[in-house]
Amino acid sequence: MAIVTYQQLRDRRPPPTESGSTCLRWLVEDMMTTLIVPDYQRGHVWTPGQSSAFLGHWLEGGYVGPIYTQRWRDPFRSDELVDGLQRVTAWTGFYRNEIPAQLHDGLRFYLEQMDPEDQRRVASHSGCVINLAHLKLGSRAEVLRFYLRMNRGAVIHAPEELNRVEGLLALEEGQ
Repeated sequence: MAIVTYQQLRDRRPPPTESGSTCLRWLVEDMMTTLIVPDYQRGHVWTPGQSSAFLGHWLEGGYVGPIYTQRWRDPFRSDELVDGLQRVTAWTGFYRNEIPAQLHDGLRFYLEQMDPEDQRRVASHSGCVINLAHLKLGSRAEVLRFYLRMNRGAVIHAPEELNRVEGLLALEEGQ
């Protein structure tokens, strides 16, 4: 007697995405000026130390998953930042010299403390890459389901946070 079928697992996989990449400069100066941070996001919760450690990991070439955005088919509806707010906030702070990076050996520095050529390299496509995944889901309810699936797993979210988003989903579905 099977408990779960392969088809059930397959139906739960993340939706297809359009992949891409960007650089630090474009993320902060262009993308974040048009991207909406939706109501289901939990706000900025990383401590300054967590943001600094993340930046060091990224600068040293550590793996960083993609930033998920929702691209609506309606050209008059702004894209949404679905997953990656903590990382985007850290990158923005580093680019604006508000948050230092901390390397694995403890060295801490701001972008402005780098050589000008290295600053340019880090902020451009020739330096550190930021991966993007653009969702094209059909409804807000689908986006909320995706968000809940993403954030119930490895990313630690307080139960109250997930319950809040489940409440938004229930409202969206008219329950």
